[in-house]
Amino acid sequence: MTALFKKKSTETKASPTEIKEKESANGVKTKAVYVDVFAVLRRPRITEKATFATDRDVYVFEIAPNANKKDVARAVKEIYNVTPIKVNIAAIPYKRIDSFVRKRRGTKGGGKKAYVYLRKGDRIELI
Repeated sequence: MTALFKKKSTETKASPTEIKEKESANGVKTKAVYVDVFAVLRRPRITEKATFATDRDVYVFEIAPNANKKDVARAVKEIYNVTPIKVNIAAIPYKRIDSFVRKRRGTKGGGKKAYVYLRKGDRIELI
């Protein structure tokens, strides 16, 4: 006989941030934080609102759902060689859509976006 309900797994989602132990030359163990910067920043968000924000040295990126402000700041610094002053994160809500081709209702996935503020004069080249 099989069970109708399974126990929920305790596994968590893969995080772009990992904490690893490393041993120095004199045998002292320390913990280091490793961030996969290319997993944190998914793509620049090119919208009308985001384009107008670049005039004020604010850049908008779509980010991983489990990334935080420190991860985003670290990723921008490593990829684009600029240091952000401030990072704000906002949730992109899911939206209900009607598919006229398939005659069905569906959802358009949400996510997270990050507003990255730079110093005056700093620029990021977005293709």
